[in-house]
Amino acid sequence: MKHIKLFENLDENLFTEIQSMIDANQFLKGKVKADKDTVFEAGDFILLIGDLKHITDAHVEETIPGSKFNKGVDLKKAIIELVSNNKPTEMTKGFGPQETKVSNIQEAEKFKWLGLDSKTKVGIENVHKLDPNSEEFKSMNVYSYKDSRGNEFKIKVKGGDGEETTFLSFIGAKIGEVGGKPVLSVMTSFPGKNGVEVTNRNDFMKSGYYFTTTSKEVIENSTGQLAESKIMRFGEFNETMQFAVLQNAKNLHDQEEQRRKDKKDSENQVPVTVSEPKGMQSEEEVEDMEFEESEPDMESEESQGESLNHIRLFRDLK
Repeated sequence: MKHIKLFENLDENLFTEIQSMIDANQFLKGKVKADKDTVFEAGDFILLIGDLKHITDAHVEETIPGSKFNKGVDLKKAIIELVSNNKPTEMTKGFGPQETKVSNIQEAEKFKWLGLDSKTKVGIENVHKLDPNSEEFKSMNVYSYKDSRGNEFKIKVKGGDGEETTFLSFIGAKIGEVGGKPVLSVMTSFPGKNGVEVTNRNDFMKSGYYFTTTSKEVIENSTGQLAESKIMRFGEFNETMQFAVLQNAKNLHDQEEQRRKDKKDSENQVPVTVSEPKGMQSEEEVEDMEFEESEPDMESEESQGESLNHIRLFRDLK
């Protein structure tokens, strides 16, 4: 990679000129210095490229939605080659809601190279597109994400790996001109070709875009199909509990039937007269004893009624 040499032996004067542009820019002042490591000639443009770690780091972490740069990618080299070998796909003036496309290079304040093949493996494409009205898209989870600036947006997410890509996008802002060539500072860059036409992140869902991720944190903190699956699992739990209650009621019923049968058989037997041994309970005591024995049976009947109430409750919850 060579630094710019528009005028033989006048590099220092050139860097000084670009440095004055930096110092006059509120977003660049004090953050980058014009020298042979930051100023590069790239076809019809001059690029001011400082440390890009904030860009590559933002597109590596799995909990941050979007396509990912490969770790260790030489993004500076990839951007220079992309701009050197391709015309801008779009030029605009104005920023934010006031941004509009222009065709005159002299009017342009932003130059964009969107979704172009860099001919080198730069990262993993995690942005995909479906018909926003399709059932598959509607069933996907929605993940709310807040970026480093505090801006929150919602996106559709799906568990899974992305696809290796050589496609790259770069957006540069014009800070001046040298030798008739626009001098561009780096606004952003990202891998992949899907979704490059979307300028507002909240429009991704409207356009049918979704993101694949291998982050369990993202999936577990999303809502939609995941929440529905939890309800289904709770429904399955209800069914299991209903079965248990019914089974318990049946067991209690069978026990009660068996007790009544045993008691009836006992009453039908011919009584045997025996002398009452010392210490045997009186008839009154025996009746009391029988009454006490019947109390658990009453509890069984109450348990059956309570079980049936449980069944009605679970049926209402289902």
